[in-house]
This record gives sequence, structure tokens and C-alpha cells, in this order.
Amino acid sequence: MERAQVLIGLDVGKTRHYAHVITSTGTVLFHRPVAQTEAALRTLLAEAGTYGKPVLVLDQCASIGALPRAVAHDVQVPVLYLPGRAFRHVADSFPGRTKTDRRDADIIATAGRPMSHAVRPLAPADPAVARIKVATGHLDALNADLCADKNRLRSLLLQLHAPLERLLGPRLGQAGVLPLLATWPTPAHLDAVPDEELVAFLKAQGSRRAATLVAELRQALTQQTLVLPGTEPLGEAIAYRAARCQAAVAEKHRVTAQLGSELAANATAQRILTMPGFGPTTTATVLAELDGKTFRSADHLASYAGVAPTVRQSGASRHVHRSRTANTRLKDALCWAAFTTIRSGAGKVAYEAKRHKGHWKAIIALARHRVSILYAMLRDQTAYREPLPPLTPT
Repeated sequence: MERAQVLIGLDVGKTRHYAHVITSTGTVLFHRPVAQTEAALRTLLAEAGTYGKPVLVLDQCASIGALPRAVAHDVQVPVLYLPGRAFRHVADSFPGRTKTDRRDADIIATAGRPMSHAVRPLAPADPAVARIKVATGHLDALNADLCADKNRLRSLLLQLHAPLERLLGPRLGQAGVLPLLATWPTPAHLDAVPDEELVAFLKAQGSRRAATLVAELRQALTQQTLVLPGTEPLGEAIAYRAARCQAAVAEKHRVTAQLGSELAANATAQRILTMPGFGPTTTATVLAELDGKTFRSADHLASYAGVAPTVRQSGASRHVHRSRTANTRLKDALCWAAFTTIRSGAGKVAYEAKRHKGHWKAIIALARHRVSILYAMLRDQTAYREPLPPLTPT
């Protein structure tokens, strides 16, 4: 930032961006819309570079901001990121309440000049971590879709046959249940199939309690003999939802295996996995959320993750409470990793020391303690080492 002579504030959009280019002293050089194309972005950076050393400031670094970030790094232009919350605070200090692309771009560019503390430098994305980030995002979307489809499937079953829903609804995750509903979705279809065929079908799908499940299924079918209106359309909808759930489960297995391969080939991931509590999912989340970001200290990382306490002091009044601003995905991963270590070892000792404050406060305190260790591991590129026990006097 000390060497930057030109700041390019880019208010990003789906089809076009708006660029506001100023000097380090605040003089406006030019402003105009810029198409969301590689050629247009290269032209913008080259034109700004004629006035001096440029720096690109973005309000979004992913999704619609991914192309400007990649083009800037390709032509060796540093990239700064102005988070949404910081943007809103900076915007409140500007006169007026008008909301235009030009004004937003002006705010973004200006924030990189006198308020360099509000922006964060973005390093070029690591291709290996980018693949991990895509895989974790795909898994999150699959889990959300699978949860929605299972809830809808249970609703359809309840509408069709309540005893059947009571039996199969809680067991949708068991082997063979989803294929069973996709093949024979209505009570009439299930009634027409012999027990031996159902047992063989469930065993072929990996069910360990096939015979017991079929016996319970027959008993449930006898509890409601009334055929409700719309049975056939309901059966078609049940078969469709069950097939969607099957496809989502299969895709989850594929993506999980792919994610495991990516983590196995990543040296940073292997170092994080040596730390107790971190598994493939939490490790992938940490890598994805820290990609391209730099932190001055462990305190900075803890504040970003939302596991550092927030102090509010005015005169003699002083309050310490949980942070309300955080990267929630990173915070959840760190807290879950901490939670799995409270049964034994150093994690149990640190948790018990704060247990009097309450369970979740103790978990967050433990996560904060482990962030310092994680930061040192990433900084020094070392694996986790169990801390030595305290010396006892002889």
C-alpha cells in the first residue's frame, strides 16, 4: 500500500462492473462501467497502470468477483478486499444516502487509501485449495438438498400412509430404504411383492436387518387399509423424491472420496490433520475459508473466526461478550474440532479450566486456545506436537 499510486475501486456485478480510479492522494482519474469479460478487465488495469502502480480493491472476492481477482493477479496487480460489514461502516461516513454503482465504487476505492485497516490483502488463489473449496461447497449444497428432499419425502409418506411414515421416515438413512421407496412407493405396490423378494432386495442393497424390516413393514401396512384420494400421484412424487435422495447420497460418496484424495495430496492439510479434533471435513473447511487471506497474528485470525471475546468499555463500565461478527463456517469448524477433544488430553484440561463459565463459553475458549496453536503450525509449516506436561516439584 505504501508504494500504491493508483487505486481502482470496482463495484462488481454479474454482467458488468463499475470502476472508480483515484490516485493515492484522492484525485479522481476516471470512472466508467466495465464489462464482465477478461479483455475489458485487462484494458482497465492497463489504462490505470499508465498513471502509476495500481492496486485493485474489490467488495466481493468470490463468485462474481472471481474473474477480476484472477485477472489482476495474472497481470501482477495487488488485490485488496473490502468486506461487506466494513463497506457499510465506511459508506455511513460519506454524505448522502444515494445508492448507485458509481458511489459504491468511489467508497470502495477511497477505503483503500486512508483506511487501509478496513481492507484485507488477497493472495493469489492456490489451485489445489480452490478444488477443495469447490468440493466443500458442493458437499454443503448436497447436504442441504438431501435434508430438504428427505423432509418432503416424509411429508408425502405421512399424507399417503401414516403408519408407513412412522416406520420408514426415521430410517431413510438406512441401507435399502430409499431404493425400496423408489421401486415400490405405494402400500398397494408393497402389498403385491412377496416377503422373500423384499428381503432379497433389501439384502442386495446392504441392509443388515432385512427380514426384521419386512416383518415390521407388513405390520405397518395392516394398520391402515383405507386408500386415500390421490394415491397414484403421491406414489409418483414419493418415487421421484426417493430417487433424488439416492442420487444425492451417491454424489456425496463420490465428492467425499474426491475430497479425501485432494487432502491427501495437500501438505498443509496433512499438517492440520495431525491436530486432534480435525477430520477431513473440518480441515477442508479451514483451508477453504483461509484461502488467499493473510493474518498479522493469532489474535487477528481468532477475531476473524469469531472465537475471540469482544470488549466494550466506557469509563468504569466494562463488558466482555461473544463476538457477533465472524466467519461462521470457520467458527463452526473450529468449535466442532475443539468439542471433539474435551474427553481427554490437553483439550480436556483446557475445557475443564473454563467449564465454570458454561459449556459453550468453555468450547469457544478452547477453540481460541487452539487457534494460537493452529496459527503457529501454519506460520512455521510444522505438524502438531502434544504439549509437555507441567513439571512437578521433587
